[in-house]
Amino acid sequence: MRKILYFVIISFLFLPTIVLADNLTFEENTLELLETDSGVIKMIYDGEEQATSGSFSVYSSSNNVLLSSITGNQNVKVTITNSKVTFRATNPLKKGDYMINIAVDSKNASKDASITINNIKLYNGNELIEEKNKTINIKIVNSKESALLDSITSNIVEIPFDKNTFEYNLKVKNDVKKLDLVATSDNINDKVEISNQDLKVGENTITIKVTGTDGSSNEYKIKVTREEETKAKEEIKEVKVENKIDTKYILISLIAFIIIVVDILFIKKKK
Repeated sequence: MRKILYFVIISFLFLPTIVLADNLTFEENTLELLETDSGVIKMIYDGEEQATSGSFSVYSSSNNVLLSSITGNQNVKVTITNSKVTFRATNPLKKGDYMINIAVDSKNASKDASITINNIKLYNGNELIEEKNKTINIKIVNSKESALLDSITSNIVEIPFDKNTFEYNLKVKNDVKKLDLVATSDNINDKVEISNQDLKVGENTITIKVTGTDGSSNEYKIKVTREEETKAKEEIKEVKVENKIDTKYILISLIAFIIIVVDILFIKKKK
């Protein structure tokens, strides 16, 4: 009886811990895409303590919904083996840091597709701080007619704008610290909101949200990469100083020395 009791106690101690904390959020719960569109599912760390690593498996319900790429932010290194994704942060992730981008391509996708992200685990060192599953529904639409922009303009960068394209990738030089985006809605009564346009070195995301009078909305994402600062390389030239001694001065000095010695010897002999 005691052996059975000990076995139960030990088994209980080694049972997997059920983690109830909600340390991980997703920017999108439903991804609305055109039939030839692409989008990004963004995983964001939202916990109070730091996260250092994690893993998950990702699947698509439709073979035609392509998981075109899975990448981490600048601080997160991602390794992919088949459907298993592992990642490690070079610096611990803090609340509000986005971790992973899952790019989704909707070409020829069925209208009821979904992306399932299974067995998501987050760790702080060796401590498991999150364990959950998540399904993102992919809604395929023929067109997005409400809450659209008519234009996005800038005097700094050229934007190949199309009202049905909701994500743009731009690059600017290091001296560009802020963008000057101006957006106008397709419907004059729609509300347009542009997020902070200050740029840090590296990847930045500026969001332009359009809200229609019926409450519908769309977001345009402008991803801007600001180049690293290039430090001018100073060329240091080594100056070789050559100590040249003229042989004629050596010869004159030697002759003078011989004359003096001979003269001294001659005077001594004369005495």
